[in-house]
Amino acid sequence: MKRAHYVVLVALLTMLLAGCGSPPPIPEEAINGAYDVINQYDGVRESLVDVQGRKIVLVLIVSPATSEQYAKQLGENFARALAAWASSHSEDFKGLPTKEYLGKLYELYDLDIRVAWNADHVIAHGIKTRGKYNSIRWID
Repeated sequence: MKRAHYVVLVALLTMLLAGCGSPPPIPEEAINGAYDVINQYDGVRESLVDVQGRKIVLVLIVSPATSEQYAKQLGENFARALAAWASSHSEDFKGLPTKEYLGKLYELYDLDIRVAWNADHVIAHGIKTRGKYNSIRWID
């Protein structure tokens, strides 16, 4: 009986600890591909992907003429571009983004999106926690 409890305990610990490891690295080709895509959009001046452990921070510096709605659209497009490129360059991230799904990448990483006119004026800030069905939550 004790042996059965021990086996169950070890199995539970293994499952819990499996989620604590580092996610697979994002291929540099995926990051560069996302830059190439997003930098073609009107109003985008600069773009940055910063991976901080289990969190991806996407930053866009845009024209002051950019509306909040368009800024959010740009942020989502940047996130989807990165996920699509990651999916095409690594088996770990297979699962292309769709209208309702941001892609496998964001099942493994948290996401923080900031779109700004400059360092002092952020016009859109969105976050998404890891998980298949979580969506971007835009913060006012």
